[in-house]
Amino acid sequence: MKREVYITELGRHIRKLPATDIKDILADYEEHFHNGQAAGKTDEQIAESLGHPKAVGQEIMINTLVTKAEDSTTVLQRAEVVLRMLLLFLVLAPFNFLMLVCPFLVLFCGLMAGWAIPFALAAATFALVGFIFHNFAMVSAIGILTALSLSCMWIGILGVAVLISLVMLVLTKGSLNLLIAYVKWNVNFITARKA
Repeated sequence: MKREVYITELGRHIRKLPATDIKDILADYEEHFHNGQAAGKTDEQIAESLGHPKAVGQEIMINTLVTKAEDSTTVLQRAEVVLRMLLLFLVLAPFNFLMLVCPFLVLFCGLMAGWAIPFALAAATFALVGFIFHNFAMVSAIGILTALSLSCMWIGILGVAVLISLVMLVLTKGSLNLLIAYVKWNVNFITARKA
């Protein structure tokens, strides 16, 4: 593959990156060709040693997403980047993606079940409080002390829901960090194996 074709195709595969990054990356690969030609290699030999531009572009995109995920500050930003990484990872290494899907799905289902608990507790608490205040005559029937003790119990349940939410936030952040580290390791493993 000729240098111009290689550089053009590589640029096409990394087009979603910022323009300055694309310019720097393409300049680096131009330099690879220049150095290879100075060493007496043909464009085809240099292109073969660098790898197919599509695979190189996908690898660059995944490495960029890994860096972006590590630098993101909120859980939602990190989750978005992780999902984009997983989709790109499917293209880069289908078999490794399948090995990644099972743990990811188990982790995702566990996190969703964990997040469902505080929301269910909070929803049930608000529904019961609303029912009691809507049927205020019921308070006189069950007694003021009983209604007061129920109110304290509902406040306690809300506190437990908030506590579980905080625990789930920490678990979600940790899980995303673990997933990012696993994807990063897997990308390094794939690229080392190709080299």
